[in-house]
Amino acid sequence: MTERVAAYVSEENEEYFYLDKNGYILETNLSAPDLLEIKGIESDLEETGLGGRIKQNDLDKFNDLIKIVDAIQNNNIDVKLTNIDISNKDNYILEFAEENKKVMFGEAIDLSAKMAWINLFVREKKNDKGIIYLNAKDVYFAPNS
Repeated sequence: MTERVAAYVSEENEEYFYLDKNGYILETNLSAPDLLEIKGIESDLEETGLGGRIKQNDLDKFNDLIKIVDAIQNNNIDVKLTNIDISNKDNYILEFAEENKKVMFGEAIDLSAKMAWINLFVREKKNDKGIIYLNAKDVYFAPNS
């Protein structure tokens, strides 16, 4: 039997819920661990409780989440992904806080092309804060003023 390992964290009511890749709640804590934070989970984590699993609509988004995270690792994107907002499966929002960049990712499709764009903008706009738009017809970077 394999032991479940915390892969993500989600904050609800100032409490952090540690989740594994299958959407099971492993533990809670009042301090944030150094894990990828998932925002926009629809399941009530407090109500679900320890050992419980998030609802099916969130699990569907978790499948996309895993694909996106794997694509980031497989494409050697060497900036740290801080959090992903999964509230809208038509437009996942990725945040690279240390780089001061957000990515309007769109759907979890065309992953290799999107990873190439992220890599390009992270390198070319290294010192610029802003938003990378991959969810529009035209891909572009909009700096924050």
